[in-house]
Parts: sequence; structure tokens; C-alpha cells
Amino acid sequence: MNIVNNNKRGMTLLELLIGIFIIAILIAGGGFQLKGLIHRAKVSAAKTTITGFGLALSMIKDDTGLYPVELEDTKEADAPDGFSNRNWCGPYAMTISLIDPWGNPYEYELEEGIVFGPQDFKKHTPPQWENINFSTLPGKGTIIVENPPKGITAGRALLNGSEIISPYEFQHTIPEIRKVITFSKSNTLSIKLESNPHEHIVIRIISPLNKGTTFILYSKGRNGAKNDKEDEDYDDIKYGDF
Repeated sequence: MNIVNNNKRGMTLLELLIGIFIIAILIAGGGFQLKGLIHRAKVSAAKTTITGFGLALSMIKDDTGLYPVELEDTKEADAPDGFSNRNWCGPYAMTISLIDPWGNPYEYELEEGIVFGPQDFKKHTPPQWENINFSTLPGKGTIIVENPPKGITAGRALLNGSEIISPYEFQHTIPEIRKVITFSKSNTLSIKLESNPHEHIVIRIISPLNKGTTFILYSKGRNGAKNDKEDEDYDDIKYGDF
């Protein structure tokens, strides 16, 4: 008589659930690892692109003495406004994408150079015009007027004979007045202040077409916010000339 010793048995439900749980953990761990690898690859790609744009911008500065106002200008064959076609050798970054790996445009910010000032202008008694001459490249810029509290409440500012700040704007005693203005090659700034004696304003004029202009270029990263402290990779994906 043959005796068969059969030690084989089926898996219990508990063992089956444990097995499924272990497999799920392994799959999830692999997924998290893959997600991390993809993110690191995107960060690396953003760094490479930003470095490429940084080099293109540096080449433009070397050729023309200026940085372009828009990042898109690095792709143009013809010089943008304010540049000389004689020195422009574009396109400088024709094959580089303007969109980062997270689907957002790369951010390009100019710290505009100072064309004039900062300079104090005081109220004269009696009020009189004060004229200042300065030269710069033709184009757009910004005049910034700092007016202390209880300061100048009446006055005018002209650039090349055209009013750029009216008496009405001084009446509001705004701490800072900013106006976009247009330069010629040679310019005359005329200031006449009234109201409180012994008060003054401080004026400076800035322009992206000034040789002192610098830039910063960055990607907002996966969180889409420049200053999001939770994005630990942000500090690694920016490029600046400051």
C-alpha cells in the first residue's frame, strides 16, 4: 500500500493579501523613485537651458554693449529697437526653448541702469526752472521721483520741453512717482518746484538701454512660484549677472 504524503496546500487569504501588499509597496517605491528621477532630469534640463540663454545674453552684451529688453530678442536675426544692426549678430539662441520643463516661460528680469541721478532738487524762492542736460541712447526709460512726506505739493517736470510730471501729480504728495518716458540722444530735464520752502525731491532716471543694466534669469520650478520656499531646487536653477 502506497502512502502519499502531500505537503502542498493552497495560499490562505491572509497570505495572499500580504503578498499583494508587498508587491504594492515595491511598485510604489519604484514609482516614487521614477518621479524623483524625472524631476531631477527636468532640473538639469532647466539649468542647461538657463546657462545657454545666459551665454547668449552675454554674447549680445559683448557685441552691442547692451542686454535686450525681452528674452525673445535672443532669437531675432534683426536687432531690436535701440541696438545697432551693425553690431547685432543674431539670432543668438535660435534653438533654445523659451518654455521650461514644467511648461512655464523662463523669467527674465532687467535691473535697469541709471541714466541720470539720483539728484536732489530743492524749492527755490521765488520758484524758478532748473535745467539739467544729459545724454543717453534713444529709447524708453523711467523717471522716478521720491517726494518726502509733507514735501513738494506743486511743481512740474519737463523732458525736452514736454511735460512728464504735472502739478496735479505733485498735489497728491505720493511718496514715489514713476513715469515711462522717451529719450533722445541729447536731453534736457527741466524742474520747477513750488509749495513748502526748504523741501526737496530726489530724481533718478533709469533705462534698460543703459550700459549699467544687469539681468537675472530663472525658472519658477515645479511649484511655479519664484519665492516658494518649499521648492528646494529653486536656488539651483537661476542665473544672474548681479
